[in-house]
This record gives sequence, C-alpha cells and structure tokens, in this order.
Amino acid sequence: MKKVTLLFAVMATMMVSTAYAKDIRVVEISTGKGMSSNYDSTIQSILKTVSGVSKVVSDVANLVLTVTYDADKISVTDIVGHINKQEPRFEAKQKSEPKTKQWVKAEQKRDKAEQKVERERKEAQQRDQERKQQQNQDDRQDSKKDSKQSGDRQGGERQANNQGGRR
Repeated sequence: MKKVTLLFAVMATMMVSTAYAKDIRVVEISTGKGMSSNYDSTIQSILKTVSGVSKVVSDVANLVLTVTYDADKISVTDIVGHINKQEPRFEAKQKSEPKTKQWVKAEQKRDKAEQKVERERKEAQQRDQERKQQQNQDDRQDSKKDSKQSGDRQGGERQANNQGGRR
C-alpha cells in the first residue's frame, strides 16, 4: 500500500510540474523607422503590459528587439501586432525564427567559447610579436657589442704596431 501511495505521489508531482512548464522562446524583431532617443523606454512600456512577455532587450544601433516570451500565452505575431498597434512608426517585423531559451543559452555559451579562443589567439600573437621585437633588440645590441669589441681589438693592434714601429 505504501508503494502505491508513493507511486501516486510521484506521478502527481510529475503531472503538476509538467502542467506548469512554460514554453519559453526568444525571437528577434526588427524595427524599421521611427527610432528616437526614447526608443528603449517606449518599447519597454509597450511590452510591459503584454501578458506572456518576460524580457525585452533593445539594440538601437541595429534596430532590433530581442523578446523573451511564453509561447503558450502569446505568439510572435501577437507581439509584433501589439507593437505596431501601439506605435505604428516602428514598423516592427519578425526578424528571426523563435528559438527555445535553452537553444539561446547554448548559442551564447558557444559564442563565449569562440570569443575566448579568439582572445587567446590574439594574446598569443601579441606575445610572439613582443618576443620577436625583443629578439631583434637583443640582436642589435649584440651586433653593437661585437662591432665595438672588434673596433677595440683593431685599435689595440694599431697601437701595438705604432709602438713597435717607434723602437
């Protein structure tokens, strides 16, 4: 009996957790015209009231919004329609296909890894360049020392020849 009760409790917990699971998605929405210095706050205030939208990040330079939303509550078409209804001058359009939040996180993780590799490559190139410059400086100093020593020896030989010639 205890096993049946425990099994029932586990199944009920699983059903409740799947009932509350959200289909979180991320989509990019491009905006055409109507950009202003108040762009970010305008978009934030427009989408703050929309049920299902959890996060909005705006890239004013590239005219792109990255919207995180619950696909079970709202669609991309509804989000775009809401923006265009509130502020038609933005001319919002869907730029990318919606992606799951896990996919976006994996993509960001991959991007960070690629950036790290690129940064390490550049640092290695810079170290190599600095090492070569140092080697060139050392070579120049060595050649100066060699020519000075060579000059000193020749000067000493001349002096010895001059003294030997006077006798």
